[in-house]
Formats: sequence, structure tokens, C-alpha cells
Amino acid sequence: YAAVASAGFAKNLRRDMYSHIQEFSFANIDRFSTAGLVTRLTTDVSNVQLSYQMITRICVRAPVMLITALIMAFSIHASLSMIFVVAIVILAAALSFIIFKATGTFNRVFKKYDDLNASVQENVGAIRVVKAFVREDYEIEKFDKANQDYCKTNKATALVWLKFYPYVESIANLMPVVLLGVGGVFLINGSLTMGEYVSFSGLIWALTNPMRQMGNIMNEFQRFSAASKKVMEIYYSEPQIKDHENVVSHPGRFQGKIEFKDVSFQYEDGDIPVLHDMNFTINPNETVAIMGETGCGKTSLIHLIPRFYEPTKGEILIDGIPVENLKLCDLRKQIGLATQDVLLYSDTIEGNIAYGDSHISQEEVVKFAKYSAASDFIAKMPEGYDTIVGERGVGLKLFRRQNADLRLYGGTGTFLETGLRRK
Repeated sequence: YAAVASAGFAKNLRRDMYSHIQEFSFANIDRFSTAGLVTRLTTDVSNVQLSYQMITRICVRAPVMLITALIMAFSIHASLSMIFVVAIVILAAALSFIIFKATGTFNRVFKKYDDLNASVQENVGAIRVVKAFVREDYEIEKFDKANQDYCKTNKATALVWLKFYPYVESIANLMPVVLLGVGGVFLINGSLTMGEYVSFSGLIWALTNPMRQMGNIMNEFQRFSAASKKVMEIYYSEPQIKDHENVVSHPGRFQGKIEFKDVSFQYEDGDIPVLHDMNFTINPNETVAIMGETGCGKTSLIHLIPRFYEPTKGEILIDGIPVENLKLCDLRKQIGLATQDVLLYSDTIEGNIAYGDSHISQEEVVKFAKYSAASDFIAKMPEGYDTIVGERGVGLKLFRRQNADLRLYGGTGTFLETGLRRK
């Protein structure tokens, strides 16, 4: 039952966290690394699940066994039982001291694990760049350092428990000796019968074993606490940008008039504004190019229109309506955005083209492919529009390599093609 309950708990928690991340603003996402978010959704939730399962099972069984054993012991001989109560209190104090020493070590373990995952994720994601610049040895060395840090922290956490746990075992193992000495005195005095002595001897395990289990649980609880803090950091993070109470529904198409009125913007971790008192108007059916050097705020300006970020000052209007007064879903559905980073999902070509609207027909997919001058290339693919793109478009890259003698692409407008006819 504990396993079933913990599995259901983890499933619901993982689903709620994933749904919550989908509601995050860019500012929320900027606080976490990609590897950190993945770790929280997978490893940290799994740690919470395992701890929840163990805690649920033992926290019911151990207290029941301990209380029952104490009741039976007091019903047999109260004076001898008090000696065992003192031993149990000492045992509990020793466990509390170990837990106090171990506090915080699991937080460091999980932090090192995040760093390890980040190292792997960055390297695998940029493996082609690594190979192009012959940086394999450097990346191996960087990963090895993160791996060693994680290993050392993990060992240190385990050694805290191993350093003190023998004392706990010694106290527990001394109880039969105490029973032999004190119980023997009571036997000689005639205040304890041989049958009661044998009964006490059998109850020793029922008294000490729950304490050992509770020690393991308290150690596991530290792991649970550290993992749950990271999970709850995501779970209870409120999106910084969301619909206001009095937003206006606008399901229809916008005319397309965009106005910036004294708009300034600065990132939370920035020292100076990216944009300062921007004023301009773009009329419907008008094309405007925003030129400037790298890092001058061109992308930041664009991100303010669909409310990926909020301006620190000023107002942005579409068709005379402030963007914060529009529903986010209505606002963003009417904006077509081509980002700097090209992203292809591990899906079919058709699925990637129709990602923004999964209900569009095959004819519309083909029409949009023609608009982007991709239809001829897609027609040459093994399965046409049903060809699996692969992670980050690796399937397309492999196909293009098979049909090319040499392709080298540099920066903007820089390329070299041999054995190919220019398209």
C-alpha cells in the first residue's frame, strides 16, 4: 500500500510541477538552469517518492510496535520497564544528535548533483561545438571535477551517519546486558519470576528495533526534506506575469497597430536599463526593421510585446489596448514569433510545422511549407512530411549530409558549399 500510495503521489506531484512550469514567465525560468528543472522533475521527485514510501511504511509500524511493547513491559514489571524507558530516551537523544550533525549535508549533495547534471546537459547539447573546437579533453576534465565534487559530498554525508551510528547500535546491544544484570537482581529478590524475565527478554527486540528503524527514517527524512525543498521551490513559485482580474477577452484577429509609450526595461539581475524611454508607433501592414549592435536590446524589445517580460516603465498598446489588459492566450495566439534559437521537436516534419495549431489540415501544412521555401526539400525526404525530424533536427542534418559533398556554415551570411547547386 505504501508503494502504491507513493507512486500515485509522485505521479500527481510530477504532473502538477510540469503544468506549473508551463505557466512560468521568462523571469521565472531565468532563475533556474535547464538541468536544474529537469533534475527537480525527475530525480528530486523520485527521492521524495522513495522517502515518502519508507516514511509512510515505517512511521506507522515502528511507533505501534514500540508503544505496544512498552504497554506489555509495564504490565509485567513497571520498575524494570523504567530502566528500558531511560535507555530508549538515551537512544533517541543519540539519534537526534546524529540528525543535527547531518542537517544541511543533503542540501549540498543535491546542489552538487544539479551541477553534475548541468555539466552533462551543456556538453551533450553542444557536442558538435565541442568536437569542432577539439575541446573533448577540457570537457572531460570539467565533468570529472563536478563528478568528484559530487562523490566527495555524497561520501561526507554517508560518513556523518556511519561515524555516530555504532554508538546507537552499542546502546541498543547493551540492553540485553542491562536485563541480565538488573533482571537478575529482581529474580534474586523474588520480585520477578523466570517467566516474566523470559518475556522481557523477548520484548527487548520489540523495544530497540523500532528505535533503529526510526533512526533510519530520520536519516531518510533529511533526504526527503532536502529534495522536497527543491521541489516546493518550483511548485510554489508564482508566475510573475499572468492575467489580471479585469483582462479583456480578444479572440479575434488584431488590426496590428503597436505603440510604445515611454517604455523602459531592465532585467532583474541587470545594473543598467536595456531600453530607455522608447516611443514609436507601428501601423497595420507596416514592416519595421530594428537595427543595432549585439546586446543593445532588440530581442528584449520584441519580448515585451507578447508580455514575456513586463516593462519597468511605460506602456505598450496593441490596437489601442494596453497589452496587460489582454488575456495572455489571446495576445500570444495572434503573434507570430521567429526566435533566434532554432528549435525542432523530435516529431514529424508535419508536426513541427503545425506545432502552433495542431488542428490545421495537411493542405495548410503544405501551403506554409511552400511559403517558407521548404516544400521542395521536404519532398526529397524519405517519408515526406511524415519524416521524423529527430532531436534538435538531427534527422534533417543527416539527410542533408548524405546529399552533400561538403557544407560549412559560419556566421550570418558566411557559407561554403561544394558539390552542390545553390538553392
